[in-house]
Amino acid sequence: MKTPALTLSFWLATGLFAAEWPVYEAPDKQFTITMPGKVTVKRGQNRYPFGVVTITAHSHKQDDDTIWRVATHDYPEEFMKATPPGKLLDLMAKGMAKNVKGDPAALKAIKAIKLDKYEGREFKVNGAGPGGHSIHTRLYVVGIRVYQLTLVAKPDAPALKESQNFLDPLIQQTNSLISANTTTRTRWIAW
Repeated sequence: MKTPALTLSFWLATGLFAAEWPVYEAPDKQFTITMPGKVTVKRGQNRYPFGVVTITAHSHKQDDDTIWRVATHDYPEEFMKATPPGKLLDLMAKGMAKNVKGDPAALKAIKAIKLDKYEGREFKVNGAGPGGHSIHTRLYVVGIRVYQLTLVAKPDAPALKESQNFLDPLIQQTNSLISANTTTRTRWIAW
């Protein structure tokens, strides 16, 4: 199944979200996004009873406690046909909360969102204790792929206070990838 091409624009705010962020294009050319710096790519596979999920994480490590990430989760087509998107997204959110806090109950609110016709979820998990990290994430199901946009940071990090600007999209359908338009202070992501 081919993943539809979408373009999302992310409006920049002042502060950390400078218009000079470089444009990053995924090696598989499935999306482009502006990130605050150099991006590293890690790929892995997780085996489940329903099949193998391939996860590719495109991350920028701003400092020891701040990571900006776009990850893709490619699921088996049969599994995606049989699984309601909302159910999968809720399970992913609970799993991410468990990874951060060790307890999926730490996830207080999962907000259902839409990106054009694509179902999504937005949530935050606040880290516990002085060594804890917080996350602010949006997940979207597009075909057999789940896109994950995440900021991981200490609870008091300036980047976390600005995370909404990284995650707030405006959608327009397109068949081409659009790069950064710094004149209008717009960041673009396309997949």
